[in-house]
Amino acid sequence: QTPLTSQQKKVSIQEQSPTIDELESLNENTLYLKIYDRYEINLMDIQILVCKGKERWAFASSKGTSNLHVLDRFNITLHLERRIVQTMDPQFPSLTLCGTLPKLNAHINESKILSLTNMLNKVCSSNVVESPHKSAEISSIFPDEDNIDQANNLKSNVSKLILLQFTIDQMSLEVQSCGRSIAELQVSGVKMSLTQRECDTNLSL
Repeated sequence: QTPLTSQQKKVSIQEQSPTIDELESLNENTLYLKIYDRYEINLMDIQILVCKGKERWAFASSKGTSNLHVLDRFNITLHLERRIVQTMDPQFPSLTLCGTLPKLNAHINESKILSLTNMLNKVCSSNVVESPHKSAEISSIFPDEDNIDQANNLKSNVSKLILLQFTIDQMSLEVQSCGRSIAELQVSGVKMSLTQRECDTNLSL
């Protein structure tokens, strides 16, 4: 037998099949790392105040806590994972959001609840105007009914699992009435998990 030249050796090495160690390294954890984009979001000095226009909200916000605060100033760290490939496997959520709060203080009274309720009603009751070109766009992309059925089947088969998890080390809720505190609830080690699928939603606290 004639010895292989250096060029032939390179070709033979490139044509070798993956080793057993390489195949074993392609486990579920490695796949999970490859199909997700990851983001870390740090939100600092978040606070929510409810007040009238004439009240000194700017001064109150500089203090971080006051009679106008619904949520005292807090920091939160969010870890976001977004799946970048389509899969029908329910073990791989399409979106995962995890948050950690060291401390959260909430204060509520009659006027704050009324103001927040009115605001939410206005936001939820706003009429959304649909685009007049919506039907034309759909008909141009899917001109046949068969294509529409195929597109709907594809959407229903793709996993759309959303997972939210939040951890709060210390949480307190103060209930006020007529300008003074009447009750306070303090809880340590709060954990909340929300799982939303196409067919159901699970919330655990």
